[in-house]
Amino acid sequence: MLSLIGCLAPAGVTPARGYYVEGDKTYNVGRVQRHGSDVFLFDGHDALFVEVTSTRFREIDSLVELRDEFIDEDITRLIDKIKELNEDIRDFRDGDLVYDEIKPSAVQRIFPMIITSFSVPHFVGIVTAIRDAISSNKWLESTQPPEVVEVQALDLLEADLVSTITVFDLLTAKQSATVRRPASLMNFVALRGREVGLDHPISKPQSLLEIEDDLRSRFNSWGGPQIQAV
Repeated sequence: MLSLIGCLAPAGVTPARGYYVEGDKTYNVGRVQRHGSDVFLFDGHDALFVEVTSTRFREIDSLVELRDEFIDEDITRLIDKIKELNEDIRDFRDGDLVYDEIKPSAVQRIFPMIITSFSVPHFVGIVTAIRDAISSNKWLESTQPPEVVEVQALDLLEADLVSTITVFDLLTAKQSATVRRPASLMNFVALRGREVGLDHPISKPQSLLEIEDDLRSRFNSWGGPQIQAV
């Protein structure tokens, strides 16, 4: 994960110019030992704090059967990661968590991110629950809104981010865009990627026939009754 995030740094940026990446740093707050974010990325102006979770959603119980107790359990896992990010960013600002003498005053914007090993649906209810937890606990004040991103999204975008825009550019564009509902990073790239200079195959418009062929191919790959082209 550290190497993947490192690849998302601005092209041509060197440590001497401010680029810095580190993962899971151990530090002390008083007599209490803590671990910093799984990944920290700094490009000379902005910082990205990343927490990684491999625990999957209980998709059948929570997303299909809509059982309240499992929905709450799944959302709580994400909220716990938000809390960890808040503590790491707080300790960084307080000077307890130090990265190679990078001064908090040198950081113009902080982007909190949770990377998951699975796809998290950006349903309004899930997003609202996370926002309410942040607001009620006064977490992540003076940071950019947190992003929940599946690792497959970063893997797909890696080459394009290095060659065209940075992960900071992409997050800024997504968070400043006017959208009708919360959107995942991959959905944003698919819908608006070309507007921000990301020339990725998923951001290129398709004809209705191409979309139909793609959906039919995916359905047939599931091994059920096959749908034939008309």
